Amino acid sequence: MSKSRPSERLSANQYQKLSAEVRKLKPKHGSIPLRRYWTLGGKVMQLGSRYGEDRVRKLAEGSGWGHAMLYACLRFRRFWPKNTDLDRVVKRGLTFGHIRALSHKKLTPREREKLERFVKKEQPSTRELVRKVRELTKGRPRPKKRQPFFDDLGAM
Repeated sequence: MSKSRPSERLSANQYQKLSAEVRKLKPKHGSIPLRRYWTLGGKVMQLGSRYGEDRVRKLAEGSGWGHAMLYACLRFRRFWPKNTDLDRVVKRGLTFGHIRALSHKKLTPREREKLERFVKKEQPSTRELVRKVRELTKGRPRPKKRQPFFDDLGAM
């Protein structure tokens, strides 16, 4: 008997509740604290679907967030899964733009850590960090194995 994925266990009522929680995370105006993006990524993880399924797009439509933003928040939660990881990037002064740049799939965890320290020390703009990431990853082949997405996140 195959193990059911978390998404198969979400009832319509649970989905409505999740959608409402995600909607509450969307601010009316102003900037969004990094912790809120990280929390949003955790909510998206609760869908438990595979990459490419329409569950994230459906959640985006029901919550007022864009699906690209939900995926970006999910990558944030995937690469920085622990509260201590979140505390570290907040203390280092990273913005969500920095997080998105550091979520590049060709970066290694060690390179991410090194670039986090670079952001703390040099305080580059997001554009400058994106340039640095591109220079660092230029010419690298795409990862051969598809990166884990939802299904593998539960173990973190």
